[in-house]
Amino acid sequence: MHTHLRMGGILFLLVGMVYSPATAQVPVEVTLTIEDTTAHYIRIEMQIPAAGEDSLEVKMPVWIPGSYLIREYERHLIDFQAATPDGKPLRWKKVRKNTWRIYTSGNDWINLRYRIYAFDPSIRASYVDGERAFLNPSSLILFARGQVGRPYRLKLIGPSSWRKISTGLRRLPGNEWLFEARDYDELVDCPIEWGNQEVFTFEIEGISFELAVAGRGNVRPDTLVPYFERIVRATLDLMKTAPFDRYVFIVQLRRRGSGGLEHRNSCVIQTNRWSFQPGKRFLGFLGTVSHEFFHAWNVKAIRPYPLGPFDYDRENYTTLLWIAEGFTSYYGPRILLKAGLLPQTRYLQRLERAIQSYLRTPGRKVQPLAEASFDAWIKFYRPNENSQNTTISYYSKGALVALLLDLLIRHQTEGRASLDDVMRRLYEEFARAHSRAYTFQDFKSVCEQVAGVPLDEFFRRTVFSTDEIDFARYLDYAGLECTIEPVPWKEHKQPGFNWRGEGSSVRITQVLNGSPAHRAGLMAGDEWIGLDGFRVTPQNVPTLLEMLTPQTVHRFLVSRDGILKEWEAEWTGWSLPRVKIQPKENPGDLERKIYRSWIFQTS
Repeated sequence: MHTHLRMGGILFLLVGMVYSPATAQVPVEVTLTIEDTTAHYIRIEMQIPAAGEDSLEVKMPVWIPGSYLIREYERHLIDFQAATPDGKPLRWKKVRKNTWRIYTSGNDWINLRYRIYAFDPSIRASYVDGERAFLNPSSLILFARGQVGRPYRLKLIGPSSWRKISTGLRRLPGNEWLFEARDYDELVDCPIEWGNQEVFTFEIEGISFELAVAGRGNVRPDTLVPYFERIVRATLDLMKTAPFDRYVFIVQLRRRGSGGLEHRNSCVIQTNRWSFQPGKRFLGFLGTVSHEFFHAWNVKAIRPYPLGPFDYDRENYTTLLWIAEGFTSYYGPRILLKAGLLPQTRYLQRLERAIQSYLRTPGRKVQPLAEASFDAWIKFYRPNENSQNTTISYYSKGALVALLLDLLIRHQTEGRASLDDVMRRLYEEFARAHSRAYTFQDFKSVCEQVAGVPLDEFFRRTVFSTDEIDFARYLDYAGLECTIEPVPWKEHKQPGFNWRGEGSSVRITQVLNGSPAHRAGLMAGDEWIGLDGFRVTPQNVPTLLEMLTPQTVHRFLVSRDGILKEWEAEWTGWSLPRVKIQPKENPGDLERKIYRSWIFQTS
């Protein structure tokens, strides 16, 4: 589709303008046109107030909130132009990678026009093809320095065959293609799915919900609605009040790709189109739904300092992602448990695997949890072959810290309070009452008020150090026995390296420190060619691993940087921890009480 508008073509938006009741400021006017679906171009036209300014700087965000990595969206912007409202060109120059300075010549308004190449299929950018568009305003729409608080008015122009728009933005009465945001923060926090996606609506406790499903897979989209309803009801029952009066689930079914991204009154979930059968895959999908939905409270409303107001120019560092993401990872499965979608036995099995995975990660002895959060910008989103040796996930360890804190609070209060009370109090005191971010001291203070005891030592050991965690102690509070036993090499046969097939070759991609592979001299990047005179192929790796016997010498042949290397080394074997969690045979009354409330057991 090709459409051409003159530079002053968005002036019609001012006709009959009704200003936002939340502010007396004049809105920034934006027209977004799908210009070429084959070449994946979007044209943006903006009209920005500039009264009293000799020059005006406009910027493109370099990241999207919720995904802590500099993404350089400005690299997709081309054909930048600036003009007066009547179309006369204005002088401008680019002063930073994401900043353009326009010399206003005394005009009260300036018009901008540029194009964006939109062909990123992820949930963190924008995408256009002949069937649909997915729009993340942070990767499309500029903002003027000092005007982030100004309202925005957005008009969409696209193919006439695209009939549905799903977004958290408010649609203005009388025009289904015109939307409004209170400020730039709200605009970039409301992605848009646009095309002919299937849309379903439902209402719970006076709140309207929309489920938009784009793409096809091994599921009838209408059959998903009851599952979403159960997740919503369980979460609302948990948190009691909601930070929105309308919410949109955007689900994208694709050939590859997965994950989710939270927004203030919507979320985007991208999943493999075959995610719905068998049931294990479907449960994984529902876990993503519950995780992203809980984010509407934890991280969007309950904000850790300094995540909001956002600095879109650079990294926003925080040591609290273990709360924002880790606690959400704890509550995702718990919401499924509460909704009756996850059996108790499987929930305990998940805890076993989570603790076991943590104990098998060498990086837990290197990187404290708070540091993992602060370094998310340079480590978590940029993993390499050594990451598991030196880092820990603030998602996985953060979820385990939430588990321990929850059980500790239940124990200290004899079952009268829990981590749920902490989350509700954070929401009431920081989100609803004051609309401000919390610091670690704020969070710790609320936890101590709920628990009734000082928690300095708890947080020192679990968050700010690499001390080993006594999981058995905390699970004992709920009448659960947690045993950790070593599993010998002959039972687990984990060599301590990962590999991938490259045609008929085997490439080693990661080696864990202290593992048999590490002690034998194998390195990440090696092409593993031979073992004891046998050719190594992707098909026979499992068979050859069976040949490796502890305390025996084996001959290895690799290609390292194109040079053949052969040596003999002793295969040492190693033990890995195995975790087992099961209810005690004779729990005490308090332990039984805590278990029943923690596991949402009603009878």
